[in-house]
Amino acid sequence: MALGVSKRPPVSEREILLRELSETQERLSEANARFNMATQPELIEQCVYEINALKARHAYYIRVLREEDGL
Repeated sequence: MALGVSKRPPVSEREILLRELSETQERLSEANARFNMATQPELIEQCVYEINALKARHAYYIRVLREEDGL
């Protein structure tokens, strides 16, 4: 066995999707917090775009996970 190489089981696609979903939820929460703190119109607009993009990403992960579950 080579030094520094560990034998971890492969990560499933579902685990990757769940991790991405969790990270997206965290980023959405952070973007909402920035939106609530923003006072300049340009920053508000940037937050709105970011929140909408993250909501779309979140919906995508939910849809893919539901399809995997056969729902």
